[in-house]
Amino acid sequence: MIDLRNTYDVYLPRAKKKALQKLADRFLSKIAVKDNGCWEWVKGTYTNGYGKFSIKGNGHPAHRISYVLFIGNIPKGMLVCHDCDNKICVNPSHLFIGSHADNTADMIQKGRMVPGNHSGIHNGRAKLDEDAVRDIRWKREEGVMTKDLVVEYGVSRSQIQKIVRRELWKEVV
Repeated sequence: MIDLRNTYDVYLPRAKKKALQKLADRFLSKIAVKDNGCWEWVKGTYTNGYGKFSIKGNGHPAHRISYVLFIGNIPKGMLVCHDCDNKICVNPSHLFIGSHADNTADMIQKGRMVPGNHSGIHNGRAKLDEDAVRDIRWKREEGVMTKDLVVEYGVSRSQIQKIVRRELWKEVV
């Protein structure tokens, strides 16, 4: 049985020990322990690949719930990062608290991110290139409606607006 004394967070306000134990048991029923020590989340996930655990109908990142249940509070504004780089791992011994800067430094150190400019065409997920950006700006100046550009280029309304205002793709003339 897991001892959950003095464990709570914004997710678990004023929960009683028995309720926390029940929550922990339900949580643990949704993992598979692997040879590498990872506790892999076997239930629902978010589109970004992280595990999703529901409490009273609200979804929460499973690794954050694991941290709260088995380690303690998560300071406001901090992330729960993975030592093992396995998004579905919820093993508390593989988790650590860090800032966005700490998480980025960890990704760079482990070779999961190359330092430098990741905007515009340097972003591996970019849907547009410089020619498309120029076309969007030109077409908008010519009176083409934003909603039509959204459909044509497959990006959001706010993306089109930020491109036109030069808040995005600033380097494109």
